Amino acid sequence: MTYGQSSSELRRILTDLLAMRYPYFAIGGPHPHRRENVDPEAVQFRADHVQRYRAVLWRYLVDLTRAAANDRPKQEPPRRMLRWLEAGGPSIETLPGARLADPWEMGTRRDTPFVELWRQAACTAFTARERDLTIVIDRLLAPQKIVVLKDVADFATAIVQLDDRCSRFPGWRHLGRSTTGASSRAHPSRPRTTGRVVGLLANVRNCARWADARIEPSGYEIDLRGAHPRPMLTPRPHPDGVEGAIAALRNAALYLTAGAPSASVLRTLVRLHGEISVTASQLAGAAGDIRFARAFADRSERYRQLFDELINLAGTLGTGPQVLDEVHVGMERMNGVSQLSTAQLERLSAVFRFTDDRVSWAVHRGVAKHLYFAPAGTQLGTVPGPGGIRRCVPRHVAVTKDVHPRILVLATDLRPEVAAPEPSRSHVRSRLRFAELVNGSSNAVQRSRAQASSLALSTS
Repeated sequence: MTYGQSSSELRRILTDLLAMRYPYFAIGGPHPHRRENVDPEAVQFRADHVQRYRAVLWRYLVDLTRAAANDRPKQEPPRRMLRWLEAGGPSIETLPGARLADPWEMGTRRDTPFVELWRQAACTAFTARERDLTIVIDRLLAPQKIVVLKDVADFATAIVQLDDRCSRFPGWRHLGRSTTGASSRAHPSRPRTTGRVVGLLANVRNCARWADARIEPSGYEIDLRGAHPRPMLTPRPHPDGVEGAIAALRNAALYLTAGAPSASVLRTLVRLHGEISVTASQLAGAAGDIRFARAFADRSERYRQLFDELINLAGTLGTGPQVLDEVHVGMERMNGVSQLSTAQLERLSAVFRFTDDRVSWAVHRGVAKHLYFAPAGTQLGTVPGPGGIRRCVPRHVAVTKDVHPRILVLATDLRPEVAAPEPSRSHVRSRLRFAELVNGSSNAVQRSRAQASSLALSTS
């Protein structure tokens, strides 16, 4: 999950939570206009879960702020917000049971919408913190840090607002600290007073304004960072026809991701893909698609040129058996195809581009690891023959950018020209809507409450 996906999910969940006007009744508390049997233990049980879920989310916000604000001067709003988040957040000792939510609580769907939304928020924050955070914060650029700080400030503002609404929860521990120095948890069952939250909320909102004035469009590239799901192999046996060929060729390209193949495997792989490209070009011409026919013909020519450079390449180390097995299956399936539709040509072109990228990467990887050797004349053997005469034996040198550089040039030419990914506009729009909501825009609140009537809970 990327940072953009996890942050958008948190904004969606917090928006739904803010739309619930009476959380105390939502967890089973007594309602003045409904005659229902109230189970105090069940209410306490749900309130305890909410506090543990909130602590998991708060820890994620603190870690994000540390990564984005540590290099800022102490007097600037980001560092002040960090100090208040660290001091005002719930500590493990003050949580119910003196612990965070355990795996059973994180993985079990709750019986009330309010608690379930908090569980979803905690699961999203936990996953983003444990799996994606190190990737997200690695070498953050200054504009990206500004976006992170603005997101944290908006999240913290929403959580403080929800904290106010949960004042009637039994055993509730408020966020923030008193401006007079008294503990904000001295009387957790009492409704919040203004002094307990004014410092935290003021510094959070001050940081939000500070970041909002400095956001640059390039900062939204942070949304692309994070753990991307690894593609999975297509199970065998592959079906007949072009669908089986596409699945087999895709599997072969995925096997190349594990490492560079040996010289003989690479040579055979390049030869087979050149032949497959010729077949694909003929099928595209028969379908009347000149664009794909020319593209596949050009691909076969590039692979032919690369094969000519690899013809004498030596090197026994590297991966390979599974790659050739899948390519042979793909070639067999392609030979059985009589016609292709436009959609099938598009999919075949996509798997060709993916394969080209992987083959180019494998060649460069093998050269960097000194797996490939090129002939360089002859030399005297080290073992004397009959009569003590040493015979001439072939001499090989490792392929580098200086020795046999044309291999690297042709491998680089295989790489498809892919436009750099751009941040999703939907993530940016969700930030604007959420900022309006947490800052008290009446229109945003009305929209949020209208959406709450058709609220559909989804499990994480």
